[in-house]
Amino acid sequence: MVHSLKPLSGADGVFAMAALDHRESLRTMLREHGGAPFDEFKLAGVRALAPLATALLLELETARRPECRAALPPSTGLILAADVFDQPPGQPVLDSGLDERITPAVAEEVGAHALKLLVLWRPDSGLDERARLMERFAELCRRCGLVSLVEGIVRPPAGRPWTAAGERHEAIFTAALELCSFGVDVYKAEMPGYLPGDVSRVREASVAFDRALGRPWVVLSNGVRAEDFRPAMTEAVAGGAHGFLAGRAVWSTVLDRTDIETALDTVAAERLRSFASAAREARLT
Repeated sequence: MVHSLKPLSGADGVFAMAALDHRESLRTMLREHGGAPFDEFKLAGVRALAPLATALLLELETARRPECRAALPPSTGLILAADVFDQPPGQPVLDSGLDERITPAVAEEVGAHALKLLVLWRPDSGLDERARLMERFAELCRRCGLVSLVEGIVRPPAGRPWTAAGERHEAIFTAALELCSFGVDVYKAEMPGYLPGDVSRVREASVAFDRALGRPWVVLSNGVRAEDFRPAMTEAVAGGAHGFLAGRAVWSTVLDRTDIETALDTVAAERLRSFASAAREARLT
């Protein structure tokens, strides 16, 4: 299925999107850093980043807050998270599913332009469960008449870590092919070819990624060092990515600030501007 992607991108077709749909992971990070309360951080984040992003990703609770909806400019698209997580406090996500509260009426209520689903992908298990989840999500997007955006996060086989970086990179590629076979409109990918401190393989890996997927795709920032995201994202876009949908790379450096509104308005906003500028330059040259 292909819907209009214009509400998610700029007039130049570049996706410069910010993610604020984090739930238990953000609560944990805020507790660890002694920063602002969760709800205060979310509202300040929407106010600071929405005017600069081509689209903003929010979970239902935040998207329903009247003050958050009022802070979204008409030019900024809204991506509504349609996933729920099995995530013990302080731990990584163990599994994901479809949020049964998301219906066409709810999507219309919050003014969503797209729905997002995070899928955990493992090479040794879960194929049938993933297929059922993807089919249900595709049907939900059809009923809502909204863009489908899928984020694939790879995990190693049960009981062991990745044996080498190449094994994980191959999994990122294979996961994308599998998940996109369900008719995804936009795919949100872990950074192809990236190693901490080394972005030299990102462009080449992104070229192969782009040719194989045959649809718009963007990179996420989780798993990429904050200082590496801009150069890595630039290489990915030069290799074919259509932009980014980033959360941690935008706002993680201000989590310990008590003056959170000022920090997001300055530090985080400037990072988002910088990323957007770099993506447009890489995409359009």
